[in-house]
Amino acid sequence: MAIEAMTTQRSRQLPSAADAPVFERLLDGCGCPLCGSQTLAGVDYAAPNLYSEKLAALLACDERSLIAALPNQHCTRCGLWYKARWFDQATLAQLFGDCVPVHPKGWDALGARFSRANFEAELALLSQALAAGEHALAARHRRGLISIVQSLVGVADTVAGDALCAALARDDLGFVQAALARLPEDFGAPFAFRRFSGFSADALWVWVESKLGAVKRYAEVGCPLWGQLAPRAQRGVACWTLDRAEPNYWGAQCRQNGQHCAQALCAAAPVQAADWAARDDLKLELIGALQYLDHLDRPLDFVAECFKAAPALLLILDGVDAPSAIQHRSGWNAAAIAWLAAQFGKTVHADFSAIRGSGHRAWLLADA
Repeated sequence: MAIEAMTTQRSRQLPSAADAPVFERLLDGCGCPLCGSQTLAGVDYAAPNLYSEKLAALLACDERSLIAALPNQHCTRCGLWYKARWFDQATLAQLFGDCVPVHPKGWDALGARFSRANFEAELALLSQALAAGEHALAARHRRGLISIVQSLVGVADTVAGDALCAALARDDLGFVQAALARLPEDFGAPFAFRRFSGFSADALWVWVESKLGAVKRYAEVGCPLWGQLAPRAQRGVACWTLDRAEPNYWGAQCRQNGQHCAQALCAAAPVQAADWAARDDLKLELIGALQYLDHLDRPLDFVAECFKAAPALLLILDGVDAPSAIQHRSGWNAAAIAWLAAQFGKTVHADFSAIRGSGHRAWLLADA
């Protein structure tokens, strides 16, 4: 489709003047946040999710109008998908501080939510929400149940598993109850690199060290709970969780049982917490930014800071080659990663195939 046609299509889908309060809290960008180009290869829109629901309530606007006001644009020059309009810092602080203060996927990698008992309990809650006409609550339980099925080894990515997810999506609880009788009593360990396992698998580290050699000093930025910090620290690697001052999931309110997520990590493993400003003094060999780059307004500046502190950078992202979700500023793919690496003269390693079944991709940017 021609750019002119896409621009016309976009303008027809943007909110009307009745939705003006939305625009008071959106900032207009000036091109691609990675390379600066304003030339587009395409335009598309995010699918509704928990965050579009929460943001629409926060901004007192229609959810579809909000999604239409934030089109994903595909940069011709570097390949990045990005939102030219983005939320101001106050809105992001409210979203991650008040509306969704706890990062569910991070805590899920530690907790007992992945179990048959929890599946049955959440199924009962879905039934109750449907009976009460509480559609938002039902959608939340539905997403949670589908996530469990998609993490169940031997069921996920099978015909039976796909049928169970489809039944949950259409609220066919009779089908789900019948299928439940055929599920194992013990769900065992969740599928690697999916919601309930995070990115802690040893196989990822083995791959990293096959490219870099032994890594003895490592730090991650972003969610402290779902990456390689705990398992590496328990095996003698010096590890830090680095905190950048920004509104995001793992802010001050990300707590369970009164404990902040970074405190939970440091209590479970010999990991040190440090401010992002301390990174240059840690003599790091590798920084991990897992499910992080797509949240940033200025990804090129962030990566420059990473390479000043360490010679290698591990990136993990999902939604690859697709427009990004409403809560993500950008959507990445191999072309955008290659463009990014080239700015720093880095080699891109992208052959960690074990992660691909989860919908994620891993990229290691290093000197060779």
